[in-house]
Amino acid sequence: MKQHRIFIAVNFPKEIKEKLYNLTYQWSELPFRWVRCEDIHLTLVFIGDTDEEYLLKVISELKEMGESIEPFQIKLTKLTIAPSLKYPRYVWVEVEAEEQLRGLYDVIIKKLRLAGIRFKKDRYSFRPHVTVGRMGRGEWGSLEGKGDINEVLNLSVSIDSFEIMESFLSRSGARYSILQSYKIGS
Repeated sequence: MKQHRIFIAVNFPKEIKEKLYNLTYQWSELPFRWVRCEDIHLTLVFIGDTDEEYLLKVISELKEMGESIEPFQIKLTKLTIAPSLKYPRYVWVEVEAEEQLRGLYDVIIKKLRLAGIRFKKDRYSFRPHVTVGRMGRGEWGSLEGKGDINEVLNLSVSIDSFEIMESFLSRSGARYSILQSYKIGS
């Protein structure tokens, strides 16, 4: 039976994805694998590998959930190396976690739990961010003396939907596709 590697995410309009992608050009010499422009998103919940039946259950459970949530804005505040310059794993955009984004996350988590849907909970509390670059563990020392990324941003993004997405892993990096989109608001 076919397995799907799925997660729930918020996507951005094309112009926001392009702005974030274009920011990475000035650090292209750093040893990160940069996320393709069209794949930039904010992950809310990573569910992991599921079969077709389980995927259909997730799709069904979230079907009407978005109607009870009003569209909202988030702020993209800073491009930085994370979790730290000493242990660089990602280049990500920090997100100001407005109450509505946390609310959307909480409602999705509650709905999944009530439906008996298992998901991989992050070891840390919900810390919204947008990953734009990744580094392999063996490359951690390769940033020594090359500086830091610490660029202040001031981008506001309207959030009016969330998606169930599937990731496809390959040597050249992950690729993503939207399996189901849910409109927020009535």
